[in-house]
Amino acid sequence: MEKMASVPTISTIVIEPEVTISSDLNDKEQFAQRFKPSILKQSTQSNGRKQTSVQFDVERPLRANDIKEHRLWALGSLILCFFLIGPIIAFYHTRRIRQMKAKNELVRAKSLSERVNSILIISNFIGIFIWVVLLFVIGALFIFGLVY
Repeated sequence: MEKMASVPTISTIVIEPEVTISSDLNDKEQFAQRFKPSILKQSTQSNGRKQTSVQFDVERPLRANDIKEHRLWALGSLILCFFLIGPIIAFYHTRRIRQMKAKNELVRAKSLSERVNSILIISNFIGIFIWVVLLFVIGALFIFGLVY
């Protein structure tokens, strides 16, 4: 039997260019130049050696399945009476989002979906506040005996 020789590992070292700051830059430009983010990310392996990897910020293409319609959220807010103006508007816009997705207007549908999300969050906070105040007033009226 032959002994298998261990294969030596080769580690790569990436040297980033040294930042030189010229005297004609103002303070803000010097700060921006000095602390400019690097495209290299260093992570430490379990044995303590550093490994460099390059990260690219690549956006995926927008797909119709990635765009949320928020139909159930708007319907639930309508049923629970969470400040009705917002959920009515949001429920109407969910129909428009579905139509935009069918017509392949994905950028506009994504923008409208984010707007509907904001409308629903705000209307739910307002609705919860109204419900808490209403329950507090009814409770206070029962405690003081004004309502039987």
